[in-house]
Amino acid sequence: MKVLVYINNEKDKKGQFRSLITQLLNNCGIEFNFIHDEDFENDVSADALLVYGGDGTILDIVHYSYKTNTPILAINSGRLGFLAEFEENEIELAINLLLEKKLIRDERLGFKTIIGGKTYVGLNELIVRKIFMQTDDKIVYLNIEVDDKTISKIKGDGILISTPTGSTAYALSVGNCILSPELDNFAIYPLAPHSIDKYCYIISSNKKCSVQIERDRPAGVFIDGEFISMLNKDEKITVSKLESKIIFLRKQNFDFYEKLKKVSN
Repeated sequence: MKVLVYINNEKDKKGQFRSLITQLLNNCGIEFNFIHDEDFENDVSADALLVYGGDGTILDIVHYSYKTNTPILAINSGRLGFLAEFEENEIELAINLLLEKKLIRDERLGFKTIIGGKTYVGLNELIVRKIFMQTDDKIVYLNIEVDDKTISKIKGDGILISTPTGSTAYALSVGNCILSPELDNFAIYPLAPHSIDKYCYIISSNKKCSVQIERDRPAGVFIDGEFISMLNKDEKITVSKLESKIIFLRKQNFDFYEKLKKVSN
């Protein structure tokens, strides 16, 4: 068995987790390698990608997990790890369950988009919205298409396209519905629309969703919270599902709704 280990160094400034995980993996006879941001261009795969950090750290590693087809085994070091399965005091348990092959695969829908000739991968959401210092606090005008057919013209702060996993992230904070994680759907939700209509569209992930800027007011493109690029007049980006799922390793008694209750409390 081989494991890749990715650590958020801001969460492990004294190296305590690194030392502990090194000891545990050595004791179990598991082959392992630490990877860093500069390794993301490589294509080394393993039986598991052990990630130590918060949800943001997990989102940073998603593209590598997808590219190498390596399941994510996440250890939470933050206040609330919605994507992580194990807490810091469960590190040894996580390793033992992995070794005993007692973890289940949780398959999640991801998406991709091409901007400036580069392909980006996301797990939660893509957002096209105004940026206050660059759009003069004005609303943006967007044309939303599904399979090349216009379904809505949005004027407002922007648009959010969410996966089921992302429905409990930014989308939840702006009033979107929660999608069960096993669904293969995208949710399209306007951000602060200048209209009495505020519809959420749920579409099949087999369809392609496009966003195009109308009028001469640029907007910023964000994927999983990270600013990617500015989108200018008449430019269009298309969101489509990944060819395969992003895999998380979970305890056998994993319950999405119990996790949701913890978030609500």
